[in-house]
Amino acid sequence: MLKLNLVGIGPPLKIKGFAGSNMLLIKGEDNVMKPLGRHVLAEIYGCEFDILNDIKKVETIMVNAALEAGAEVREFVFHKFSPQGVSGVVVISESHLAIHTWPELGYAAVDVFTCGEKVDPWDACNYLTECFCATHMAAKETERGIIPAGVVPPVAVNQ
Repeated sequence: MLKLNLVGIGPPLKIKGFAGSNMLLIKGEDNVMKPLGRHVLAEIYGCEFDILNDIKKVETIMVNAALEAGAEVREFVFHKFSPQGVSGVVVISESHLAIHTWPELGYAAVDVFTCGEKVDPWDACNYLTECFCATHMAAKETERGIIPAGVVPPVAVNQ
């Protein structure tokens, strides 16, 4: 059960949450922890149809984008849709890269989530934009895992 004490709201609230986990948010603490990861959501436009519609090309480009960013590739899986389009994910030690393509629109929706400081998600996004022969990319980065200083994590049981 997740317990929250929202600043100025009153006593801690019990909220149904993650099975078997207990967390306590201590009143009045600021977010001071460094983010655990970076998550870039990219909209890639003006891509070549023949690239976005070819499962092997998309797979190769996505795996190479992970490597270009400095990631360690663990696994990958891709699916070809009919009549067109490809979706896939590359699992990396540092998190993942995911894609869904709309070749008929020359568009690819991409997300690149990396943890740690070794891998730069922007390197992967720029690589994808270049390899898809895109005319435009719009992207937004979100910092993930900024755990407030007052949050006491649950005790690990498998040590």
